[in-house]
Amino acid sequence: MQPSKDATRKLNVMAGRLADEPVRDLFTRFCREIALFSDSMTVVVTPFEVRYSDPQGFQVHVSPYRDLFRVSINPANPCDIRVSGEDGYVSALDLALKSFLDIHALAAGGAEPDPGNGSTTAPSMFRP
Repeated sequence: MQPSKDATRKLNVMAGRLADEPVRDLFTRFCREIALFSDSMTVVVTPFEVRYSDPQGFQVHVSPYRDLFRVSINPANPCDIRVSGEDGYVSALDLALKSFLDIHALAAGGAEPDPGNGSTTAPSMFRP
């Protein structure tokens, strides 16, 4: 789901808080990519962060701060990444996508994530 015009305006204001133009561009790209994960994605822009969530339980919070932005994936069991360059952007997007796919696989009755190595396993009812 695309953010509303008001949310887009607020995102642009938040991006303006970032001192470094390349980091502002990464922030804007990251927010746009997360919003496109699902048509049912909800986007809430608060004064200090952007919150993305969907009905299956996926959540990402993005907070700009000076020369970086923080990405918190699934705040109930958080994985925080500080993004100040392309490598951090790619890592944050990869982990957000993995979380999104894991949550949706579970919701669809598919494979469960294996917290040990990041791979997936068969649902527990099929394990020996």
